[in-house]
Amino acid sequence: MGASVTPLLPDAPIKGQILRLAGLDRFPRGEVAAIRELIRVLRLNCADESHARRAVDLWLSQHTDAPKPVELVEAAEQTRPARFRPA
Repeated sequence: MGASVTPLLPDAPIKGQILRLAGLDRFPRGEVAAIRELIRVLRLNCADESHARRAVDLWLSQHTDAPKPVELVEAAEQTRPARFRPA
């Protein structure tokens, strides 16, 4: 049996979560490539929309600066639902 693959989340809910970060210091305003990278990272590393929300919630509860992509990956890992964690 092959491993199940979680489909990628659509852009709209992910963009909404990234927009929640826009008020933070050092958010890459006007830097389209940087914002696209944050969207890509969140989409690839979150199991579903609520997982993306939890990752951003975690970041917002602990930081005043916008995350770098690797930091957003870490937030997603810390908030990953148990059913999506490797055994």
